[in-house]
Amino acid sequence: MYAKISCNVFAYINQKLLLIVEAIRQPYQFQADRAITLLEADRLDRGKFVESLSAVLLKAGSQAATGVTVGLVGRWGEGKSSVLHLLHHDLIVRNHKTVVVEFSPWLVSQRHDLVRSFFEELGRAVGKEFLGEIHADRRSQQSEELLGALADYVDRIAPAVDALQSGAGVATKVAAFVLKRISNVYGDLRAKEQKLAALKLRVELLLAALQVPVVVLIDEVDRIDDSDVRELMHLVRAVADFPSISYVLAYDEKRVAEALGFQSSSRRERVERGRKYLEKIVQIPIQLPIVFDSELFQLLDESVKCALSGSDIDFDGVGQNRYREVRAIIVPRLLENARDISRLTASFAHRVGLIGGDVEWPDILGYVALTLYAPELSVRIKSMPGDFVFGSSVLIKANQSFDQFFESITINSERSPVVQDLIGFLFPAISKKRSPTDCSLDDIAFRRPLLTLLRMKALSSDISRRSVIELSEMDQADRYDAVRSLVAAGKAMALAERLANLVRQGEVSNAESVWIDLLTAIDQIHVSTWSALLEQMMARREVSDVMLSLVLTESSFASSLRTIVDALRQNGSLDAAAILIRRIGLNLQRGNKKFEEQVADIGINQEWFKEIGGDVVSLQKRLAAERGDLLDVGLGYLARELGVWESQDKDAYTRQLLRSDEAFDSFILNCFGAYYSTDSQAIDELFMPLNLFKNRFLARYRELPVSAEIELRQAYLKAAENLNIDDDLDSSAKPVDKEPDPGRTL
Repeated sequence: MYAKISCNVFAYINQKLLLIVEAIRQPYQFQADRAITLLEADRLDRGKFVESLSAVLLKAGSQAATGVTVGLVGRWGEGKSSVLHLLHHDLIVRNHKTVVVEFSPWLVSQRHDLVRSFFEELGRAVGKEFLGEIHADRRSQQSEELLGALADYVDRIAPAVDALQSGAGVATKVAAFVLKRISNVYGDLRAKEQKLAALKLRVELLLAALQVPVVVLIDEVDRIDDSDVRELMHLVRAVADFPSISYVLAYDEKRVAEALGFQSSSRRERVERGRKYLEKIVQIPIQLPIVFDSELFQLLDESVKCALSGSDIDFDGVGQNRYREVRAIIVPRLLENARDISRLTASFAHRVGLIGGDVEWPDILGYVALTLYAPELSVRIKSMPGDFVFGSSVLIKANQSFDQFFESITINSERSPVVQDLIGFLFPAISKKRSPTDCSLDDIAFRRPLLTLLRMKALSSDISRRSVIELSEMDQADRYDAVRSLVAAGKAMALAERLANLVRQGEVSNAESVWIDLLTAIDQIHVSTWSALLEQMMARREVSDVMLSLVLTESSFASSLRTIVDALRQNGSLDAAAILIRRIGLNLQRGNKKFEEQVADIGINQEWFKEIGGDVVSLQKRLAAERGDLLDVGLGYLARELGVWESQDKDAYTRQLLRSDEAFDSFILNCFGAYYSTDSQAIDELFMPLNLFKNRFLARYRELPVSAEIELRQAYLKAAENLNIDDDLDSSAKPVDKEPDPGRTL
């Protein structure tokens, strides 16, 4: 008999030791919203609190419980369930014979089965301790007698509970029947005429005879319906004064008190009435210890770090500053307890696993917090993402402040300072907290990463972080072929943005070569449609802008910029070189002090701009004259800025625009395609006398077929509007349905 007991104890200890070893081996494992079960997983330092709670429930140096009813009071998510799990463990450590009954009324399938379920759980715990282990022992017989006595007691208290809760009588009768079936001793010997007091005394004597402490832990009292709260409390009151059983009820006091005081008219009166009733049931109410912000910070740090580790993202890397910003916003104003953190990081882990390499992870964390605490606002962002990002056509109106804009996009329940701070952090285009050059290109301050986040996968036009790293590690021939394929697929800008971000993070070692290949491929790719030509023009300008923004945030890239310009001149990519040089010149001419400081040490200044720019303009003008090509509009602007655009250059340009429809269409697309806009003064000074241009414009516009590409049609309409010649476009000047020219090449 004693050998069996010893084996059992050692088996229990061995199991707990294995769990502890595993917890030490993996000190923190990210998981969803679940209560902890071992003290080694406790990050809120509640070990001493649990030990003191055990001392309240068990008599020191004896084999009995104190018989008190303790209320473990705390709000939703503050860790009541975790404390109960730790308490269960500590009770067993103090006395391995302790019978711990865990009862969660929220898990009862039928709400009116609370009484039955409670006594079944109590009987199961007692029976598990004795029936299977030492069946021949007298204590085994005592435990069976106790089960029968409990069944009788249930049968006696059922009418009282039934009177308080409609339908409970049937449930308690069933409970009595089930428990009586367990008993092999009491059986039909039960004297139905015994009084309730005698039955209660019998239960107390049998409990005392077992010489084991019994502790009942009742969790999630505040998660059940009001009527079930009242039934449960009447049940506890009926059985809570057994001297050998201690009770711990975990609940939100305000929620339970309001359910108990349901007969009062106002909420305040209900709470006051309910609290008075609680005082009759709960002898020792104990509040959970408070949690400091520093503990929440640590808990969030560990959870986020664990989530990132699954995506091979360095928690201590370049995202740290942004992470500390968002953490300061959401803790403790949104994340008040451990459960809040668990909910947030569970959702964050899912999203960062999908798009962690394509969107900055602090932005993912902030946006997930927004979806949890301002769901209606997140729906607004999903429906109109362009309203929130840089480069958007719909931003705060000139006479509207950020406060007014925020009020216009939120409902009352979500209109709080913390939500506004979070929106301002995520979307500086509307809050004006940062400029585009201060943002990483993977911040959701820009359209592409925001759409990636909303779609929860990289866009078809995007390029993953891993792909660009692999690209940078290829040999020269394979890399150029791969870059040219990406440019042909319309992914030039996506490659530039991803590459710039990886340069900032120090994750690519051969970035210069990739930039050179990218701009060379843009210049050399064959275009056969107006939309492809527009895409090429946009790619030259936008990739150049990405590189210059990189100079502003990464000083070491300034030296690469000069190397790239020289390489483009040498390999004949003169259009790309001209655009890049002009963009550099504009930053120098506009007095961009930060840019000037970044490039001064490597010799990029006004003298360099005039020398290199003049060389490229001269070479381009000579090649264009030899081939009879039309110079790029941007080259004309660059020549004017350098003071090398002469009257004969304008005359040559005018002759080409008058002679060739294709050249004129290309000019219109250059000047007014996409977001470009050339004013009438620039046209008159550089390219063609304005009156002559308007006549040419009207004549060409009449000839455009309805089937002309939409990009070209839109450029003509934009030109008419910007140059105030839209009034001249009467019905006689509208495009006619001319025989289309399929497959027309440029």
